[in-house]
Amino acid sequence: LQRRQRPFLNRVRVIIIDDHEPILGLLRRLLERSGYDVATFEASEEGLASISPGKFKVMIVDKNMPVHGYQVIREARAIDAQIKVILMTAFPEEADDEVRPDGLILKPFVLSDILKAISSVSN
Repeated sequence: LQRRQRPFLNRVRVIIIDDHEPILGLLRRLLERSGYDVATFEASEEGLASISPGKFKVMIVDKNMPVHGYQVIREARAIDAQIKVILMTAFPEEADDEVRPDGLILKPFVLSDILKAISSVSN
């Protein structure tokens, strides 16, 4: 039986940047089934190159990657100051005082946490 994917009812475009492909695949499936339009990138540089003003409403980014999550946030906001950013991390105590994400997802996470975080920052 094939699952029918819901059309993009939410009209919220989400970009996810994480260097772990299994996480990307899991989040893509979850969000697409929930009606989100999702783009995923393992490489920070490719993800940042895909951002343009107004293209994505929400960015979910892992903190611990070759290009640090806080640097990705800085660069993304330089391209699109309106993008809402959710940081995924297992180490919330390592904060950057200059960069404040709009939302935080602690690892390990429950899938409902992802949906709640997106809903919270996108409304």
